[in-house]
Amino acid sequence: MKLHRLEITAMGPYAGRVEIDFDRLDEAGVYLLTGPTGSGKTTILDAISYALFAQVPRAAKGAEVVSDHRDLTTTPRVELEATVGGERLRIVRVPEHERPKAKGEGTTTEKQALTVEAHQAGEWRSLTGNWSEGNVELENRVGMNADQFSQVVMLPQGEFARFLKASVRERQELLERLFPGTDLAWLEQWLKHRAEADRKAREAKTREIEDCFVAVRPIAAAVTEGEEDPLPNLAEAGPALAWVEQIRLTLEAIHAERAEALAVATAAADAAATELRRLRDRVELVRRRGEAEARRAGLVERSELRRKIGLEIEAAEKAAGVLALVRTAEQQRGAADRAAAERDRLEGQLGTNHLIGDTAPEDRAAREQELRDELNTIHNFERDDLPDRRRLAARTTHLEAELKQLGEDGPESPVGRAATALAGAESLADGAKRKWLEIREARNRSMAAELAMNLKEGEPCAVCGSTEHPSPAHGDLLQFTAEDEKRAEREATGTEAAAAGARLKSATTEASGDLNC
Repeated sequence: MKLHRLEITAMGPYAGRVEIDFDRLDEAGVYLLTGPTGSGKTTILDAISYALFAQVPRAAKGAEVVSDHRDLTTTPRVELEATVGGERLRIVRVPEHERPKAKGEGTTTEKQALTVEAHQAGEWRSLTGNWSEGNVELENRVGMNADQFSQVVMLPQGEFARFLKASVRERQELLERLFPGTDLAWLEQWLKHRAEADRKAREAKTREIEDCFVAVRPIAAAVTEGEEDPLPNLAEAGPALAWVEQIRLTLEAIHAERAEALAVATAAADAAATELRRLRDRVELVRRRGEAEARRAGLVERSELRRKIGLEIEAAEKAAGVLALVRTAEQQRGAADRAAAERDRLEGQLGTNHLIGDTAPEDRAAREQELRDELNTIHNFERDDLPDRRRLAARTTHLEAELKQLGEDGPESPVGRAATALAGAESLADGAKRKWLEIREARNRSMAAELAMNLKEGEPCAVCGSTEHPSPAHGDLLQFTAEDEKRAEREATGTEAAAAGARLKSATTEASGDLNC
């Protein structure tokens, strides 16, 4: 039998309604009814017995279960839900009691009543509503009468001793009624074997416990700080369990202390690991800085090398330009020397001429006029006297040739024109050279601006090799380009000098042709 719910109204010390849910108490497994005397503990057991058998162990009549504290308008009743014989039943008993009359004053007696219902197919179905029939039905389902139930199940105060003192036959009858069809002799033998097995199991468990205590003896000796025998007396369970609890609490305290020490050590290790990572990061930064400084030194060294090479290249370019000018000047000087030599040769020829050899250069114009006057005289004479004229014709031809040679020393003479052309060529060469040098000097001053014009983002600088150009020079000073410089150089070294040489050569050729005449 399994109890599910009990409801008590106006019974014993309970003047009102009380409900107990045994299913919730069953979740704890075992439960205890406790409370001070007169609080109603036994009334709960009486209500269960009354619901099943219409009797309570302490009363001979059902009327005595009605509470003396109830209000007359409150109907006393007991409602019990229990599983009996595998079927859930709901039993409602109302004892005989007094109630107010429906009409008039005073009270009247209400008869006892019983209702038995079974929970079938999800609903409550009535089994009986008759008091006697219901008592028989419940006794058959429970399998014992009220006395047997009170001796075996309820065991009210003082009644258990009566069961123990009963005769063998009475107890046998009760047991046979509780366990119908059971061989009690076999059950007795089984109980003996079970008791022997339980004893052996208890002794084995005791030895196992003793072995466990012996195994923990070193730990117990360390915990109890040097007592002679740290183990408790195992003959009594109470002191042994108390010792186990004490050791457990001590070990928990030690564990907590060591856990705290471990936490401190772990925190220190974490801090040390953090510091180590920080130091490693610093070492890495120092290493990177060293590499950066080494690269910077290499770049500075390469920059200085680039600067020196740039200076050497610039010097070489200047030297190449000067060399070209020197070569041009030497060529012009050679041409001038040759023209001067030609002039000296022509002047030498003039000096050896018997007509003007003794005449100073500044008197040659007057001498030329004299010779022309003489030539006119000869022409007149030839007209007057043919023979004399023929004779003087050769003389006139000779004088005209000499007169022509004499004219060659003037500004319009071939030599004069050659000298003028030579002077002009030298003047042009000097001007072209000065212009070329001025252009080159101006380009040297604006070289940074010219290089800045050719810089492109992401491409290396031709001087330092860097791909970044944070502050390039401005092109405000850029007046001449490389093409202007090259053109000035060509003019200084070739064009005018060649033209002057051509004019000098033409004049020399012309002079030579006139002399041959």
